[in-house]
Amino acid sequence: MELYKYSQNNLKDKNLVRTLVSESSISSEDIVLDIGAGDGIITQELVKVCKKVIAIEIDPILCKKLRKKFRQYDNVRIVETDFLGYKLPERLFKVFSNIPYFITSDIVRKLTGEGSKMTEAYVVMQKEAADKFCGKPKECLFSILIKPFYELRQTYDFKKTDFYPVPSVESVLVRISRRNSPLINFDEIDNFRQFIGFCFKRTFGPLRKSLKKFLTYNQIKKLYDYHGIKRDAIPTDLTIEQWLGLFRFWRSVECNGS
Repeated sequence: MELYKYSQNNLKDKNLVRTLVSESSISSEDIVLDIGAGDGIITQELVKVCKKVIAIEIDPILCKKLRKKFRQYDNVRIVETDFLGYKLPERLFKVFSNIPYFITSDIVRKLTGEGSKMTEAYVVMQKEAADKFCGKPKECLFSILIKPFYELRQTYDFKKTDFYPVPSVESVLVRISRRNSPLINFDEIDNFRQFIGFCFKRTFGPLRKSLKKFLTYNQIKKLYDYHGIKRDAIPTDLTIEQWLGLFRFWRSVECNGS
């Protein structure tokens, strides 16, 4: 794997970073991760407002510069490592980071995975990836699996000139916040993943063909009518609300053995 710096476009406007941090929910009570800290432009603003900053950077040269830059701060810890191999804090934490785009999916999966103590994240990422995670214009497997537990929203559109080197892609800031009340119970996570995963495995043809394994023709018809699902809908045509409706009905059938 290449070093993060070879695939990362750095923010260059301190005032912009300061504004974005000030508009976030980050406070003096928070532990905050800056993933792919680079030259420390985000860390520099975080140290002013939060309890502790953990700046994670894989490049040893950049880490040396970061340690020198923040040596007078007591609330900064510089960690020289690959984030994907980093053990997440066992206490509640937040994230504010301009992440390396080429491992965006891996980073988001780790932050939102089972057992993670992350409560909120503000992540600079490629707009194409952000649209996918947010379910725009349609839901995908990833967005459906994450939305019962987290809310995702694009909060800021960057200009290409906000970065150096100037990227060829559009970038946005995405806020990922844990729901106070998950849309499904935690003891149903495995069942939900299995159900959604099975339905998405059959990428050809309408969704109802997959549902026939679990439900009768009349059950599927009633469900489709109730939730406003078109007869020939494929998995990506459904909203998260429709998926939750299908899942809850399937579970009721499974539990009742009918």
